[in-house]
Amino acid sequence: MEEMLNVRSASTTIDFAERAVAAGLPVEPHRGENWALLALGALAAADGLDAALHGTQDILVRARARGSALTVVTVSALQALIQVRRGDLAAAEADAQTAIELAPDLLGARFLVLAVAAAVLAGLERGETPEALQRLIDRAGVGYDAEFTSGSQLRYALAMLRAAAGNHESAIEDLRACGRDDPAFGGENPALLAWRSAAALSLAELGRHDEARSLAADEVQRARSYGAARAIGIALRAQALVAPASDRAEGLTAAVDVLAPSAARLEYARALVDLGATSRAAGQRTAAREPLLEGLALAARCGARTLERRAKAELAAIGLRPRTTDRTGVDSLTPSERRVVELAATGDTNREIAQALFVTEKTVETHLGRAFRKLNASSRRQLPDLLARSGG
Repeated sequence: MEEMLNVRSASTTIDFAERAVAAGLPVEPHRGENWALLALGALAAADGLDAALHGTQDILVRARARGSALTVVTVSALQALIQVRRGDLAAAEADAQTAIELAPDLLGARFLVLAVAAAVLAGLERGETPEALQRLIDRAGVGYDAEFTSGSQLRYALAMLRAAAGNHESAIEDLRACGRDDPAFGGENPALLAWRSAAALSLAELGRHDEARSLAADEVQRARSYGAARAIGIALRAQALVAPASDRAEGLTAAVDVLAPSAARLEYARALVDLGATSRAAGQRTAAREPLLEGLALAARCGARTLERRAKAELAAIGLRPRTTDRTGVDSLTPSERRVVELAATGDTNREIAQALFVTEKTVETHLGRAFRKLNASSRRQLPDLLARSGG
């Protein structure tokens, strides 16, 4: 499986991973069968996001039916990261919360670090403060473990948290450590961890432009060599943002073009808003309008409130004031409410939902009641359509 993670081609990675998955996913992959988790993680890294999500969902259905809480924690944590990559931030938070809530009662829930990493990354995009997310980490009681291969995901998330708080020196230190200490699980391949792009942006914030441009160029080369559109788009965006102002629009246009057909909706939205902001800053109000409006719509669909606010501010600067995004639909649900609604939409009874989520039927009834009011729904039959319209 390490060979699959370090292969030099995204298409070959997907081929290897899909053949592994086709052989049959184990019901409880944490019990000596981590190859399944590696295969699904590799699929996600290589942009096989839908296939990876289908794999985790398949395992979770069977794990919940068996009452295997440890498998639910393990696979929900992985699924949360997959959802972050897909840009479904509400779903990512729901999956992460499932793992975080169940893990304290279990032994061996090492994959909790993935859930916490996903919760931090999604939370930053959803507008949660660095202080609130640090409290979440403290409550979960997790930290970077050099002996655990997936620990690099948490280290990356912690670095992003520090950058969001303005502590760019510490962020750069953590990001460089991802490359130094975890070469097999993200240090070399930017499709696993785009740490060079993130470090380049923090270096630029500190005025260290030559270092930033060198690191960004390295990431672009590595991403292109591997061939995953999400990684290439992230790298091109970072390279453009640390470049001289006169070169930014061309670089961001390249990033937009690469990301447009990919499943990485959040990264596409980010590149669009950056392109629009760059055009606006150059006085090109007409050119700024379309990417900003499209980026705003995508950000709203992803639930990326931080990006949404930025897009609205940029649009206001060119004299446009889009309507306030409606928060009464699926995006207004809490992670717990969303989990219950998703299971109810499949036809599960309250008892079955309670067993699947390891909660009481009364808790399920409470969450459903609140969700129905927020969704203005009167019947469970409406739930699949409501979720589909939200992108869920």
